[in-house]
Amino acid sequence: MEKVVRLVLLMVASFGLALLPSCGFLTGPDPAEKLAFALKKKTGELKRSEEPAIEFEFVPDTRKVEKVFGCNEMVTLEVLDRGDDASLITCNRWFWTTYHNRFIDVNREFAQSKRLGEPFRVTLRKTDGKIEWVGLD
Repeated sequence: MEKVVRLVLLMVASFGLALLPSCGFLTGPDPAEKLAFALKKKTGELKRSEEPAIEFEFVPDTRKVEKVFGCNEMVTLEVLDRGDDASLITCNRWFWTTYHNRFIDVNREFAQSKRLGEPFRVTLRKTDGKIEWVGLD
């Protein structure tokens, strides 16, 4: 019985360690998560400012994109409607997050592709105290 318990514990620990890199704990945030963090920062800046809108550039971490996709020359960012008043940010349909839904409204879908290292332009707008993502170029 003791051997079975040890085996089960070893299997659970191995499974848990195998999942850690996939959640970004050991590898750091992926490109979609980094965009969500940038959105959170810029949302805070826009809320504190008198300006009605803010634009910023975002360049995905090409090292992670190249590592997963090899010699891929393009990065595609998509913001997809999940149908439950939430959206999904994806980077090359591999990296994804929903974290941005906590602090920003997204009322449309976006899709844009750029060469590796080329910046995306993100536009946020303040309307009635809420921040809305209105552009991705």
